[in-house]
Amino acid sequence: MKKISTIFLLIFTSVIFLSAQNQSINNKDYHKKTALMVDLPHQSAPSQFFRDFQDVFQLSPETKMELIKGIENRSTNNHLKYQETYKNLKVFGAVYILHENDGIVESANGLIYPKIDLEIQPKINEQNIQKFAIKTLNINKDKSKKAPNILPDVKFEKIQLALIDPIFPKFSGKLELAYQIVMTLKAHDKRELFIHANNGHLIWQQSLICQIDVPSTGKTKYYGTQNIVSDSINPNQFILKDNGRNITTFYEDISGNATYKSNSKNWDLTNNNLDEVALDAHYCTSRFYDMMLEKFNYKGIDGNGKEMNPVVHVEGNSDFLNAYWDGKNAYFGNGDCHHNPLTTLSIVAHEFTHGVTNYNSDLIYNSESGAINESLSDIFGKGCEYLYDKANFSWKLDPKISANQYAFNFRSFSDPNSLKMPKTYNGLYWEDFADVHVNSSVFNHWFYLMVDGGTGKSEFDVSYSVSPNSILDVLKIVFDCQENYLTPTSNYFNLFDYTKLSSEKLFGKTSKQYLSVIEAWKAVGIISANTGGDKVIDLALVINEDDVYLCGI
Repeated sequence: MKKISTIFLLIFTSVIFLSAQNQSINNKDYHKKTALMVDLPHQSAPSQFFRDFQDVFQLSPETKMELIKGIENRSTNNHLKYQETYKNLKVFGAVYILHENDGIVESANGLIYPKIDLEIQPKINEQNIQKFAIKTLNINKDKSKKAPNILPDVKFEKIQLALIDPIFPKFSGKLELAYQIVMTLKAHDKRELFIHANNGHLIWQQSLICQIDVPSTGKTKYYGTQNIVSDSINPNQFILKDNGRNITTFYEDISGNATYKSNSKNWDLTNNNLDEVALDAHYCTSRFYDMMLEKFNYKGIDGNGKEMNPVVHVEGNSDFLNAYWDGKNAYFGNGDCHHNPLTTLSIVAHEFTHGVTNYNSDLIYNSESGAINESLSDIFGKGCEYLYDKANFSWKLDPKISANQYAFNFRSFSDPNSLKMPKTYNGLYWEDFADVHVNSSVFNHWFYLMVDGGTGKSEFDVSYSVSPNSILDVLKIVFDCQENYLTPTSNYFNLFDYTKLSSEKLFGKTSKQYLSVIEAWKAVGIISANTGGDKVIDLALVINEDDVYLCGI
């Protein structure tokens, strides 16, 4: 039976080769065929792969696949990540990964654009494109949120030409010449925009502030007295800095970010300003660092020891019910009248996982890729809490920060529907154009089932039986997908494929972990018992209005 299936795959792959030679490319079919390649028809070294498969990818003469990252020694395979460029311009989101063993590519996945033929001389210059960029800004006039006019504070950090799909992050097979612009604004707003280089129209934009949007807290009473590392700058003066882990904890004031100092190595910052939250942030960041290094051989935010800096007291001592990653640091607010500061293990680890995502899969913070991005942060936040505060572990995010009976949880891994969030892909409470924090609950629920197990029927009436697994085994599968398989535009169906590949590689195709992966995806609606994952039943969408919570009631 195995021999017959192998012959079928070879025939199927040959059909791909023949159809790819046609001048007319069906974009949908091309994307489907090239997104994930396994059981390759002949052996290729990474250096020869794109030449050997030229008929499949149909790369233009001026298109290059440039190696941007190679990962070794974390598994039995090497994973080589390539960026597509055309006439030295980056094709945004076009990243392809080769997975090789003993010098031979065994599988490959990602996104490549074929037959690029585009004029790259812009009609609008860089100075004028700034005016178009400023026009895209929505001025927040809600004075209750203390959001000032942002226009005078615009700072352009990057303006460069690039190519982007006009329906990005979806795939059309076409590309447009655009300016890739990174703008920093007041009130902790940082955006990336792609503006058409010839007509000034906005093609696509995203926020570079990865927000958790949940009120949380961090007082030292959360974890009691913990061992931390600080830096002695003289015999009687210390700063809140861990040089070994490359962590410095700051607070935000009107002059910018400043460091904490103490006259003793035994820190006690408790006061009416809640300065003790700095110790929680410092401690939790070090625990996240330790988890990533000890469990995944991953050092710092980028895997090579890059700094991880938490910043507390965002917006000074005013109410700020948020925590976010801005591409460089993780910021934590003081909470509000119902919630304490946002410096718990699960939230601190959540924000720094956004940084890890930036340096690995770089998932676009929008649509399904954004939901997966957000879920990865939720998952590793919960992993950190489980490993270092198991006695108080919860599948909710985050009861630890509740200040009174009016506080609310922002995630439920075990029962997302209780918060009007989906536990099933295209199921109850799924929203096609939802905030990334809504549809992320599908992968969160998958993670919960993988750890705790469960039996029953999905919303699509599909029976499932998931065996429980150690949380570390499940985290290894998820991290392998993060580091080696996910690309900027990956969606839930890609994630389904990648978790199968990863669990097979790490534990074997007959392992409990691999079988649990399949069953858990049945439970959350990606696959059915009879279709092997090709059919998803579409339930009627239920879009609920946002709940409103008022302080002072």
